[in-house]
Amino acid sequence: MTSIDPPPSSVRDLRRATLWTLFATILMVGGCSATGTVTGRGGGADLIARSPLAFAKTISVLRGSLLFVQLCLVLLARGKLTTSRLKAMRSVPALAIFLSLATAYAGFVAAVARLCSYAVPTLQEDAACAAGGGSLAAIFSVIGGGIVLAFVNGMLGRLSVPPPKIQDQ
Repeated sequence: MTSIDPPPSSVRDLRRATLWTLFATILMVGGCSATGTVTGRGGGADLIARSPLAFAKTISVLRGSLLFVQLCLVLLARGKLTTSRLKAMRSVPALAIFLSLATAYAGFVAAVARLCSYAVPTLQEDAACAAGGGSLAAIFSVIGGGIVLAFVNGMLGRLSVPPPKIQDQ
């Protein structure tokens, strides 16, 4: 395991990028859930307030895996940066990008095909509809994952410069 000493500003920027990616996903999904769904029974915030447990269950199913991967990325960035850790951190944002696309599509299918299609929905179905609509916002996690991936690749690029060769004469 090779220990590296990247510039402190690079490490700080990488750690900030991982935190902002996690927080931005939470805020975007929450904001879109609260304001992005309007039914005959009210807006998303009203639907969530009437049945917060149903909202929490649905959002954890639709977003849980993405938030878990982003949290792992934050935790990986907290420790001493080694080459193997940076290589692991390269695969985690790629997984987060894939999960953001997959779970945004799952949110779209859940909201349009099932959760928001009841003729006379119950309170739980209304809250689940708001969660499905808000899940579409996770598509923006692609941007955060790309930013983190760029930081990690830049740090690994600095490490891949080969040392000068010494020739025997």
